[in-house]
Amino acid sequence: MAEQVVGKATDFKDGLVRTFDVGGESVAVVRHEGRFYAFAGRCSHSGYSFDWTRVRPGDMIVCSSHFSFFELATGKALDGPATEDLAVYEVRMEGEDVIVSTGKDGG
Repeated sequence: MAEQVVGKATDFKDGLVRTFDVGGESVAVVRHEGRFYAFAGRCSHSGYSFDWTRVRPGDMIVCSSHFSFFELATGKALDGPATEDLAVYEVRMEGEDVIVSTGKDGG
C-alpha cells in the first residue's frame, strides 16, 4: 500500500486543492470545513493532470479544464462531460501530519 505524509494540517488552507504524487499516482488533497479529503488528481473525463479549482457550495469540486463537477466526499461525477466517478483515498492524521493511502503499492 502506498502511504505518504503530504504535509502538516496547517499547510492546507480551507477549500484550496493541492496535488501530490503518492506511490506514483497523482492525488489531490483538500481541507474542507476541518476535514481532509483525497481523490484522483486526474480528471476521469480527460485523463490528464490539471489544476482543480476550489471546493464549491454543495461540497463539490470542479475540473478547471472542462468544468466537470464531482462530489467531494465520494468522487461521484455529478455534471459536465465526465461520467466516471473519481477514485477517493483514505486520509488520516498522526499528530499534525496529513497522511494519504492509495491502497496500491508504490512504484
